[in-house]
Amino acid sequence: MKKLKYDVVISRRLHPLRLLLASFKPMRLRSIKATNHIAGPAITDPLASQQNFQLMDHSSQFYFLTLRKHACRLRYIIYQMHRGEMSSKDLIDNLEYAASILESTYVDSCRLQVEEQIDQIDSEDVPEEVRKWLALTFTQSVNEQHQKVSFKSVANAIRSGIRFDRLARRSMSSGLDIVPDNVAELLKNINDWNFDVFLLNELSENNALKCVSMALFSKYNFLNKYKIPMVKFEAFLNKLQQGYSKHNNPYHNLVHAADVTQTAHWLLAQSGLVECLTDLELFAYLFAAMVHDFEHTGHTNNYHVQSSSDYALIYNDRSVLENHHVSAIFRLMHDSSQYNILEKLTKEEIRQFRNLVIEIVLCTDMSTHFAQVKDVKQMITSDEEIDKTKALSFLIHCSDISHPAKIWPFHFRWTEQLMEEFFRQGDLEMAMGNPISPLCDRLTVNIADSQIAFIDFIVEPTMIICSELLAKLLEPVLQAFDSGSGERPKQLNSIDDFRMSQPWMKIIPENRMKWKEYIAQQNKLPE
Repeated sequence: MKKLKYDVVISRRLHPLRLLLASFKPMRLRSIKATNHIAGPAITDPLASQQNFQLMDHSSQFYFLTLRKHACRLRYIIYQMHRGEMSSKDLIDNLEYAASILESTYVDSCRLQVEEQIDQIDSEDVPEEVRKWLALTFTQSVNEQHQKVSFKSVANAIRSGIRFDRLARRSMSSGLDIVPDNVAELLKNINDWNFDVFLLNELSENNALKCVSMALFSKYNFLNKYKIPMVKFEAFLNKLQQGYSKHNNPYHNLVHAADVTQTAHWLLAQSGLVECLTDLELFAYLFAAMVHDFEHTGHTNNYHVQSSSDYALIYNDRSVLENHHVSAIFRLMHDSSQYNILEKLTKEEIRQFRNLVIEIVLCTDMSTHFAQVKDVKQMITSDEEIDKTKALSFLIHCSDISHPAKIWPFHFRWTEQLMEEFFRQGDLEMAMGNPISPLCDRLTVNIADSQIAFIDFIVEPTMIICSELLAKLLEPVLQAFDSGSGERPKQLNSIDDFRMSQPWMKIIPENRMKWKEYIAQQNKLPE
């Protein structure tokens, strides 16, 4: 069954190539083949031996055919140039097209190498407790008879191709007149991937979420567009921060919310997708990031279910925390006009806003991870229009798990705080006489191993898919520009700019190496 599915996928990928080859007239093909002997050395053709071609796997056959066809095309261009049959404009168009094909083929070949590396990972290389944590956290609960899932399937579920497109950086003016000068100065860097939210929280005296939210609402002019009085907005933010501080969590607190909100903004602002969304969609997207962990208890969903907490009973064991986050924030605005920043929206706007926020926040449930990955991969490979709600939900999910993609000092600090939160849960479970959840026993957990597995199996593949999704979302805009029927967003300049705006491609491997060095140092310490 697995082989049949693979063959179907390969067949679908080869179909456009077959159609393209079939579109050439026989005489045209003969002319192209003849160019092997007209200009330059002959092209070595392994297809001359049918046996050689049959020995290749499907992917190799596909890439060989692609490269062979475009090598012939380049030879034919040289032939036409010698005969004076091609204008400079036609030459440039043909060379640009050939270059784009070669770049695409190279990126796809790199993707296959990544897939092969993932395939080679043996589940035995990952500690048992880490495997249990990955399975418990990033997969949804199923009936007992269907519960056994191989760890290898987790690795297979997160594989995806890499496709780069063009993105660029953009500057923004914060327009913050109501915060201290040193805070306003720091907020000028809000477009940086490695924005220092810890320093912001220190300078603002534990108001990082409030400052980031004010900066972005000012940037996107939400207060004017939706007639939100500054007094009401500030009251809402104060209440929001109180909710994040309710349980004194080391990790799921207002600083984490500020970090996720800034990262979510970065993904849109740096890609140019801001200009592809309606004002209401952008408002809902950033609002969802701000509130996505409101009143988090510092415990996992599994803890609530296993302990039959009030939250689990209210929300029927399904996405317990996520349901509470979004329910509590809407109830806050519903019950008190003092905090209702949606008061001036129309009923239809509120309906759309609420639906989008609910969907995005519920998708921050880590157990939906692989379902989201599957949906996004299908959207990327499909010719159909992207489901905007699913796309925005995935971007917030990426932002929520992005700390291993930030520079080492930030990543290490976030890891320490997250593990302390886990350990507090483990202490509570031990006191209650319940089994200690994976990665929650402070006496036995290997933090470095857990982070390496988190990076390898969750974060790195997810950020690769994020890159693909951003490129896919921008395709209609770029096509409209190239056809002359639209304007290119200001952010989109060159392929190099796009690659530069994916800093995680460099940072994630560096952090993985740092953890391996950390393990080596720990092993050298005397027992």
